[in-house]
Amino acid sequence: MLPGHLEDSSRQGIAKAIHRILALATYPARIIANNPLPRGWIPKAEDNKASSDPPLQARGAQGR
Repeated sequence: MLPGHLEDSSRQGIAKAIHRILALATYPARIIANNPLPRGWIPKAEDNKASSDPPLQARGAQGR
């Protein structure tokens, strides 16, 4: 379990690292027979952080 205070993007980064390590342990290292985490296991990070870009509706024709 990961601490609850981590952002979604941090959790996704940790999940990617774990998946990559297990994939490398499967091939080429062949330490384990197969990766116990299926493809697509990595959770999606929600993009709800503030950004410097205005919303598309506020940009009007300039955003095109």
